[in-house]
Amino acid sequence: MKMRMICFLVILSTSLAYSQTVDELTNGFTFMPKPQTFIFNAVLSSSNATSQWNEDGEEISYNYLLDGKANPEIIFKTISFTFGYSISDKFRFYLSMPVIVEQKLKANAAAGYEQYYQDYCGQTGIRDISIGGRFLLTKSKQLRMKLGLNYQLSSGSSPDYIGENELSSTGSGHTAKHNRINICGQ
Repeated sequence: MKMRMICFLVILSTSLAYSQTVDELTNGFTFMPKPQTFIFNAVLSSSNATSQWNEDGEEISYNYLLDGKANPEIIFKTISFTFGYSISDKFRFYLSMPVIVEQKLKANAAAGYEQYYQDYCGQTGIRDISIGGRFLLTKSKQLRMKLGLNYQLSSGSSPDYIGENELSSTGSGHTAKHNRINICGQ
């Protein structure tokens, strides 16, 4: 008996029409939906950083790097929407549209250092849109291999046109072609 499994990860991802039978599950990024199926996926990502890692793998706080004069925090939030269509059990195409909801650097300057450290806000809006396709080369319980190709459009704002007090742009400022092979095995 095959059981149906619909995956919902409420905090990070909401997926519609993503179902597989349990005996077809293989860990990794080789999932292919049923033929002639529309796919919609929305993923909310949020990250806050107050430290980084050095070459030795040690975590070092930004406060330490700035000799205690400021305790900066980097905040970055995005929502990524993916729309796709599965033509066959081996091929699907998709459009991925990431949107920056928030990006900022809060300086949290120590008393007496406020004039030297300021807060920065980044641009928000649509990032670079990707259009692509994926082809499932092999599919067995032991091994799955998928080939992907996508084209990135420069739909986000360019880093060349950010303001003086802005943290970052929403895009890369260029178009690009990306090739990808995903291999999964048990």
